[in-house]
Amino acid sequence: MGNIEIIINFEPISRRIYINTIDTIYQYLINTDIKIRSECGGKGTCGKCRILIQEGREFLNNPTMNEINKISEKLLQNGWRLACQCKVNEKKIIQIPPKYQYICLKIYSLMILISLFQD
Repeated sequence: MGNIEIIINFEPISRRIYINTIDTIYQYLINTDIKIRSECGGKGTCGKCRILIQEGREFLNNPTMNEINKISEKLLQNGWRLACQCKVNEKKIIQIPPKYQYICLKIYSLMILISLFQD
């Protein structure tokens, strides 16, 4: 990914992670012990791991067929995605002007908050 640092802020739990690999948002959550609701284990079939991309949508992959089937067009346009299908698009990262040293994604998910209090 070059010398660009990617920062993901998860709200409302105020967690920040720094990444240097391309993986799904779901996998980043799992790897950092942030629990998110999912009945399919990140396969994109249950539609339970919905997240709201508040900032940085332009750096993500396009919605997958699983997302199109699980989330209405209006919600997709408003930034809702499935964490298990959503990932940073490396081709879009490469296009960032050299003066930027990092990109920041801001993600909100009530499902993360709910999952934290269900244990």
